[in-house]
Amino acid sequence: MHRIKTGDFHVSFGITMETVYMDESGYTGYDLLNLDQPVQAASSLMIDEKTAQGLIVDTFPKSRAKELKHKKISKSHRGRCLLSTLILTLA
Repeated sequence: MHRIKTGDFHVSFGITMETVYMDESGYTGYDLLNLDQPVQAASSLMIDEKTAQGLIVDTFPKSRAKELKHKKISKSHRGRCLLSTLILTLA
């Protein structure tokens, strides 16, 4: 419960904050006519931290990376299989 004092009044309210993870791909800046950027995509996922960490550990148990990068993971057959597993788990 948080309290805010406004003048002579006290306002109390409960706050629930949710984390939304967002990422983009293919962004080359404001040059929207850039032929090297035929597509720009953004996505988001609303998931709690504990579940997200569990998915990462379960799907990529050998990874020690601070941030997983699709470009790097998708280069190998095994990486593509792991990504498919993650996507199916989230579906």
